[in-house]
Amino acid sequence: MAKNRIAVLTQVHRGRSEVQLHDNMHYEVTSQSLPGGARLHTFHDITEQKQAEAEMIAQWDELARSNFLKDKLFSIVTHDLRSPFNTLLGFTQLIADHTKKATRQELGDCAREINRSGSRLLQLMDNLLRWSRSQMGATQFTASDQSLSTMIQGVIKLQRKAAEEKGIALRSDPTEEFVTIDRDMFESLLRNLVSNAIKFTKPGGSVNVRVEPMGADRVEIFVTDNGVGIENDRLGSLLEFIVQQSTNGTLGEPGTGLSLPICSEFAAAHGSKIHVESDPEVGSTFSFSVPKVQ
Repeated sequence: MAKNRIAVLTQVHRGRSEVQLHDNMHYEVTSQSLPGGARLHTFHDITEQKQAEAEMIAQWDELARSNFLKDKLFSIVTHDLRSPFNTLLGFTQLIADHTKKATRQELGDCAREINRSGSRLLQLMDNLLRWSRSQMGATQFTASDQSLSTMIQGVIKLQRKAAEEKGIALRSDPTEEFVTIDRDMFESLLRNLVSNAIKFTKPGGSVNVRVEPMGADRVEIFVTDNGVGIENDRLGSLLEFIVQQSTNGTLGEPGTGLSLPICSEFAAAHGSKIHVESDPEVGSTFSFSVPKVQ
């Protein structure tokens, strides 16, 4: 304490200033001249005041974040959920009005559009519910040993139709690894990454899922596409929900900006981070790791 105070006294102080002498101790230093050229330095402990200020700033930040999340939630409910509902209502009304006149081809086209909107609505609701639960701290990690190949093939099967509709080759490399994961979190994480890869890949492109060992106790899963890629200035904020804005896919597929932040949270629950490598008009690779069965 004495050495720290002497160090402060040897500095030039004019009027009032603040110094931190310990990791969590703050002082206000008042300096004034005395007769004969001396100076009087007075130390006033303002640690509690600084702590109160920090707590107030944190509360304001949390309030601002809560307001942002509330506004984002309302935006999703009022816009992103209305769009697929409008599509469903529109095509069902079209079928109802023209059942006798419509051809089998026209009815089939309507049914496919209804199915597409319903699938998007289901995925959107799933993401929205998972995101809401994570924000409220209600998401619990339940670990179980799973075949990585089975999990990947399950996601591939779910996304096959979306890939085929765009003429995208969706494939995965074989793996015999067994991993310890939260089954629901992992499936949601991988499904969102594959879905995004399809969304931002042009018709005729490809999306591939592969697995590589990562040290002795983890494996890394890569989702690679040859799509439109991502600009460098967006890579830093890509996984941050607060600043992330949704982007339409190559065929105008809408988004909410929720999927990647959800992926980031679920990867963190498995002790990992989402790594992104991308070049505009070349493609992107998203990867994360999970622990092997020990």
